[in-house]
Amino acid sequence: MNYGATATGSTSMLTAELFKANANVNIVHVPYKSVAAALTDVIAGQVHLSMSVTPCALAQIKTHRVRALAVSTPKRSAVLPDVPTFVVDFLLLSSALTPRVEAAAVDKEYRGRECPSD
Repeated sequence: MNYGATATGSTSMLTAELFKANANVNIVHVPYKSVAAALTDVIAGQVHLSMSVTPCALAQIKTHRVRALAVSTPKRSAVLPDVPTFVVDFLLLSSALTPRVEAAAVDKEYRGRECPSD
């Protein structure tokens, strides 16, 4: 699996690497010049996952073009109350095209770890 994030060393890339290390999953960084470009490729199925901020992805989530797998806030988001949390700075997004089996594998790996309660 791979993930789209802005340039090496960016907050989105470092957040994804933190998730990768904590969840003990093997996902490969695909660098992008912008969050919008990464989100476009998540929608197109060119990358499996992305880290994004809620305002950039909310319309795509609401129209089911992407699935929000987790939010980074300590408590569930008021605008995404059905999305679970993990404590970092970005949303973890999966393309609506990503096979549920792959998304479920990442979810299972992550949830198998100690997670903060909502």
